[in-house]
Amino acid sequence: KRFEIGLYLSSLYYEMPLAYTFSKLESEEKGSASFPIQMTSPRLHFAYALNSRLWLTTGFRKANYQLNKKFDSELIYDKENEYINADGKTVNEFNLNIQTGYSTGNNEIGIEIPQDSDIANGDILDAKWQFIQTFQFTQMPIGMQYFLGEQKWQCHLSGGLAWNKVTSGTYFIEPEIFYDNEKIEVEENKKKEAFESNNTFLSAYAGIGLNYQMTENWQIRTSIFAEQSFNSNKTLKDKKVNTSQFGKVLEIGLNYRWKK
Repeated sequence: KRFEIGLYLSSLYYEMPLAYTFSKLESEEKGSASFPIQMTSPRLHFAYALNSRLWLTTGFRKANYQLNKKFDSELIYDKENEYINADGKTVNEFNLNIQTGYSTGNNEIGIEIPQDSDIANGDILDAKWQFIQTFQFTQMPIGMQYFLGEQKWQCHLSGGLAWNKVTSGTYFIEPEIFYDNEKIEVEENKKKEAFESNNTFLSAYAGIGLNYQMTENWQIRTSIFAEQSFNSNKTLKDKKVNTSQFGKVLEIGLNYRWKK
């Protein structure tokens, strides 16, 4: 058999780096974190036999993910930023800047200060905010697969490189602000410097698995891969976001082989 086509179901695990800072109303923190991403995705597989054991492989995978995380922060109040808006309300503003491994966002948030408020310079506001963003992951690998064994059960080793593209979609920031356990109304929450972005980069992968020959043409195969991506680091003010990630993939697939 010289050709092979297959369909796989993959379970993918990665880490999503995220950093954030505040401006206008400063915060004592400049937070950063890394969140686990788990996705399930189909993968289309093609292969060509160089000899009875060694196959040249490629394919295509696409997966979608929504990052949805909640944060608790403390803001240091500054009365110099206060102003009177068109409705005669006293408003103060701050900016929330976010950098994930694949996207950047900047929201300007205005809060309405009650007329009888006793908020003073240096007081602490509690900010509870939620960040939501969608991502689409596309991958096209090219590599080699080597089979060991002559019976229906075979072990296989795989390795190669993959071209990756991550498209970040629309994001949302939902803030809630409290002072002395009393909620302060959010007067305005608008995207100031937000953009959807495309990121392309390479990754290397290596894996091992088992293959079972069901019939002369049909094969069922399981694999586990380790993957290292090579994506350029990004910086948000003085916070560096490490985007070169290590991931794991577990998959099972059905393959059909035929002669040329």
